[in-house]
Amino acid sequence: MARNRKTAAERKQEIVTNALALFKQDGYRNVTMDHIAQKCGIARTTLYEYFSNKEGILLTLAEQIADEARAVQPSGRTACQRFENLAADYLERIQHHSSLYRILFQEAPVFSGEVSKRLLEWREKFFHQVLVIAEEGIASGELRPGIRPMDAGFLFQAIVGQRAGELLMKDEYVDPGKEARYLVSLLWHGVGT
Repeated sequence: MARNRKTAAERKQEIVTNALALFKQDGYRNVTMDHIAQKCGIARTTLYEYFSNKEGILLTLAEQIADEARAVQPSGRTACQRFENLAADYLERIQHHSSLYRILFQEAPVFSGEVSKRLLEWREKFFHQVLVIAEEGIASGELRPGIRPMDAGFLFQAIVGQRAGELLMKDEYVDPGKEARYLVSLLWHGVGT
């Protein structure tokens, strides 16, 4: 009987999936490359052909989520609707990938410069989406005169980001659409016309 050999992409995905399961079960700091190799049923040397350390595995997992986020183009006729849709997508992603977001949130202080740099880049790309919506809202007259895009962006991230952090820490589930409408209504009291 012939053995089915996995492609490099399949093996890599198997590694990151098993590593995430171990990170969730035992805690990121407690998992070693040996543990990951054992969970995958491969030699440690094989694991090192794909990843040089567990941060590389975590970075790959985070990049998969970042790719999902980059694919989102907030829809809606108004700036308010686009803010709501962006917030709903973000909250949905937080809840769907809560274990990974929790690891990234809790372990951020110990990450290498490369991982920290990538996390900052992803955050900046998200903030850019928020700024574009704010700029469009200013241009259309939907935002209050004198509001700068940075002000609206800061408020959006403060309100939505704070709530996302609470959801992660409490392991709470909410309806992302309903929660986004509520959060953006708070934002709108501060910046809307």
